[in-house]
Amino acid sequence: MKPKPKSQNKIKVPYRDEYELWKLWRRSSHLMVRARDIEVRPFHVSPIQAGVLMFLKEHTEPCTPADISRWLMREPHAVSQLLDRMEKQGLVIKTKDTKRKNLVRVKMTEKGEEIYHGVKRIKICQKVLNNLTQAELNTLWSALDKMQDIAIQELLKNNQLRFLLAQNSADKIA
Repeated sequence: MKPKPKSQNKIKVPYRDEYELWKLWRRSSHLMVRARDIEVRPFHVSPIQAGVLMFLKEHTEPCTPADISRWLMREPHAVSQLLDRMEKQGLVIKTKDTKRKNLVRVKMTEKGEEIYHGVKRIKICQKVLNNLTQAELNTLWSALDKMQDIAIQELLKNNQLRFLLAQNSADKIA
């Protein structure tokens, strides 16, 4: 469950501070992704492939490429290419839906399961986040959630991320 923001006070961030904060956020994100990349490398997958395996494991029903696209917030064609590579590696299998022939379902293979069990033990996120207090985690969660929502709305206004409009009702973008 996501924590709720405690205050709705908005402030105008001076450009210099805004830029410094942006750089800090991007560097931190980049470094965490690089650390994750190093941790998943022995499994011969990328962090995004590891993420797809985790997503598939969390869902009992076989997912569609569109489900994965919305979760990753990536264009459908990029996810299709990603899934093609994962299928060639033997991590997933794509099958036609038995009821809707134009729909593809994605399931994890046995090899994908093995990789999933290996990458789920990776602890970079835990190592980073365990150094924050609960209050800091709540604040970070709230701020990132808000930033994501605003960015999504801005992209949708500019007719980007159109694939999000066909989302499941359980997903939140408002």
